[in-house]
Amino acid sequence: MRDLLLRLESFVASRSPRARWIAVLAWYCVIFTLSQMPGTDSGSTEDLLSLLGLRDLNMLMRRLAHMFVFAVEGVLVYAAIQRNFRFSLRNYCLAVATAAALGLTDELHQYLVPLRSCRIADAIVDTFGGAVGIAIVLGVYVKWARSREGPG
Repeated sequence: MRDLLLRLESFVASRSPRARWIAVLAWYCVIFTLSQMPGTDSGSTEDLLSLLGLRDLNMLMRRLAHMFVFAVEGVLVYAAIQRNFRFSLRNYCLAVATAAALGLTDELHQYLVPLRSCRIADAIVDTFGGAVGIAIVLGVYVKWARSREGPG
């Protein structure tokens, strides 16, 4: 884990601001592409899942997928703003707000895609995913950085 964090820290710090923002944009393009896929008429699928008692599992998996892709987006935005993973409340809030804006933009985009819908709940989950993703990476980084400094 330490080796991974060293590599991540080095990778982020060695990139230009433009390259870090290109990474943010590239990941958002992945999200946009996934959102561009037309939905399907899920009535029969939901009926089957309901019959099997798995309807909630389907919703949970969708929510976790939203959280994951926006956790990655949030971490990329934080790295683009901060250039490292040291904690900054200002930059944390700015990165979460950016993830929220991108999540809302994604939901508005889905409104235009056939058989997809715009759900504010999904935008909230996207925001939460960004916030949690950044917090996890920062927490792991801070713990690792303290252990690297040695006993105090």
